[in-house]
Amino acid sequence: MPFKPTPSPNCPKCGKQVYFNEQIKLQEKAWHKDCIRCQGCNKRLDPAAVNDPEGGIYCQVCYRRNFGIKGYGYGIGAGCMAE
Repeated sequence: MPFKPTPSPNCPKCGKQVYFNEQIKLQEKAWHKDCIRCQGCNKRLDPAAVNDPEGGIYCQVCYRRNFGIKGYGYGIGAGCMAE
């Protein structure tokens, strides 16, 4: 029986094959190193510092901007406490 190599997985971002020696595992999928970029600002990301809500990948700043607490900090300063 001849040996059949398993096909390389495709990158979720670009759709091209990701070979074993160039893959980075993120969200249980194989990615190219250059394809791990923030969807908000397109900044290159470290796989350890990725926020992934709803299947997207974001840097810390874009994640807080899009998915963080809304409305906090407006009108809760020292000016509101004046009598």
